[in-house]
Amino acid sequence: MKILIADDDSVLRAELAGLLREDGHDVVGALDGAEALRLVERESAPSEGLQAMLESLANPIRRALVGYIVASGPVAYSAILRKNFVDSSSKLSFHLQKLQSDGLLAKGDAGRYGVTEAGQRAWQVVRALAERTSPSLLILKS
Repeated sequence: MKILIADDDSVLRAELAGLLREDGHDVVGALDGAEALRLVERESAPSEGLQAMLESLANPIRRALVGYIVASGPVAYSAILRKNFVDSSSKLSFHLQKLQSDGLLAKGDAGRYGVTEAGQRAWQVVRALAERTSPSLLILKS
């Protein structure tokens, strides 16, 4: 997948690019928004898959759910419900379904929710960004 990073901090841009390249992505850097727009005009439309995952993880409830499941391993619905991420089972079901439809979670044979391989990669990107001053990211279709 091709990813465009736009940030005027060359060190930060290089660090994030390195992380993403380690995950097998093709990374392009831009110094500012104007340069990024010029690059985007030459590229294809944004990748819907990873973009949907990152947008899903922008929601604090979903981010907390994925973080819990990443830390705990596959988890039963009842265990997630007891953690009180939301105030009702219907809201929890909604968020879990959204995470599944965006490809971040999968429900296994035993009825436990686990993070998908793609979800793990998206989670790593989100965590890496949270630990830094976040540059602007635009995910481009490869």
